[in-house]
Amino acid sequence: MTRSLLGAPPCREGHCTHEPTPWRTLRAMVVGANVAVLLIVSGCESKAPNSPAEAVAVAGDLVEVPPSVQQRLGIEIVVAREMEVEEPVIAPAIVAFDERRVARLGSPVEGRVRQVLVEVGDRVYGGQTLAWLYSTSWESLTARLRTASAEERSAAAEFAFAAQQKARARRLFAAKAAARLDVERAQLEFVVARNKLRVARAELARCKRELLALGGDSATGIHPEGLPIRSPFFGTVVERSASPGQGVVPGSPLFVLAQLDRLWLLAEVDERWLSRLRPGLNVRFRVSAYPDETFVATIEQVGDVLDPKTRRVKVRCTTENTAGKLKAEMFAQLEIPDPVQRPVLTIPESALQQLDGQPVVFILVGENRFRPQNVEVGRTGEGWVEVKRGLRHGEQIVGRGSFLLKSTLILRAQPAHED
Repeated sequence: MTRSLLGAPPCREGHCTHEPTPWRTLRAMVVGANVAVLLIVSGCESKAPNSPAEAVAVAGDLVEVPPSVQQRLGIEIVVAREMEVEEPVIAPAIVAFDERRVARLGSPVEGRVRQVLVEVGDRVYGGQTLAWLYSTSWESLTARLRTASAEERSAAAEFAFAAQQKARARRLFAAKAAARLDVERAQLEFVVARNKLRVARAELARCKRELLALGGDSATGIHPEGLPIRSPFFGTVVERSASPGQGVVPGSPLFVLAQLDRLWLLAEVDERWLSRLRPGLNVRFRVSAYPDETFVATIEQVGDVLDPKTRRVKVRCTTENTAGKLKAEMFAQLEIPDPVQRPVLTIPESALQQLDGQPVVFILVGENRFRPQNVEVGRTGEGWVEVKRGLRHGEQIVGRGSFLLKSTLILRAQPAHED
């Protein structure tokens, strides 16, 4: 029984030779599976001593397994069947930020970074201060703002006084206690004060607009810390270029913020499949980080120009990322569905094995006899594999337990190393 399973006699005492490392590794892996077969069979025989000994026999590339051993080892016989499946188009894609939900913040003035308050990965809210800058331009603006505010208050007081004098002069003139000249002089002073107030208010408004453009807040006043750099929305800090003491000029990059709950999927699709593409179509895609999980995206835009070298068109999709699993710059495989389902021959994933670097299945060729059959496989689905060549519909093959048969053949083909 040991000879038929392991395919090599034990070493004679004093005559064993060391096998090459690859063969020792292979023997260790394969013997484990076959030892399990021996233990199960011997254990069952010990429980039924009157039954005949049962063994797994190997002859060439045929493996014979008695029914009782098949049952004990959990070997399952399945049938290759045709099933209707859609044939999606697979296109390379990459996960990217939604550029409509990205903010690239730079320095609005020349100066230096005084303090940085956030790090990459921090969640920030709209209006949160990310850093403080010191700038002479900012100091000059704040000084002009204070001056304009003071002049506006003075002009407002002068205007109020001129209005009172104008009203008083008219009352006195009506009572014949003042000359018309006094009324006209009061009217003139009122007009001058009004124009002065308008100019002061215009200057104050201009300074406030400059303050807001640079990131300040006229409602909360001027900050002694300097010029604040604020977040425009709730999001995540994905890049930080600012460091304390760093000199900056207008446009120097400081931070990149992004809202990561919705991302883009940018794909390139061959021109042959343009008829399948349309905005609003739901598509599936996979990423290497989660090979067993399928994500859903919606086509938002199909490009208007083909790449002259690759003959592909760019397709932009949007996908929800509320769970945060998807990361920008991930590679993905986009699956564009086919509206027509086609029959394909399928087998369970457990039936497929690799033998000598080739995909094989074990087909039933006689009563309890199995032979490895090379097959050409195609797509995979949830628990099934497409067979393009090597099998016919209705053929019986080994599903669960095919690994044990493969292990027996590999060990049987292993050469014995003797002196």
